[in-house]
Amino acid sequence: MKTTLKGASLVEALVASVIFLTVFLIAMSSLINIARIKVSGPSPVEIEDAVEECIAKFKDESDDSRSYDFDWGVVEVNAKPYETSDGVLDVTVSAKVKYGRTVIYRHIIKRNED
Repeated sequence: MKTTLKGASLVEALVASVIFLTVFLIAMSSLINIARIKVSGPSPVEIEDAVEECIAKFKDESDDSRSYDFDWGVVEVNAKPYETSDGVLDVTVSAKVKYGRTVIYRHIIKRNED
C-alpha cells in the first residue's frame, strides 16, 4: 500500500508566499500605526515619578493631608494612622490628571524622624 502525496508546484509555493507576506506586511503596518497614536496628557512614568517625589516630601512633613501641583495635574496625599502599629501611616495618593484620568495608590509608610 503505497500512497503518494501530490506535491505543490514551485509557482503555487511562490504565490502562497506572496499572499502570506502581503497579509503580514498589512498587519505590521496597522500595528505600527496604532502604536504611533499620541495619548494626551502625561506618560505613566511621569506620574509614577511625581507620586514617588510627593511621598518622599510627605515623609518629612507633619501634615495628614497635602496637595502638590504639577503642570499636568495635582497629586493629593491623605494619611491616617495604621490600625495595628504606632508611627506607621496608611497613605492614599491620588494623581489627578487635568482633563483625564485619576490614578490612586496606597502605601504604608513611616515618617522620617528628625
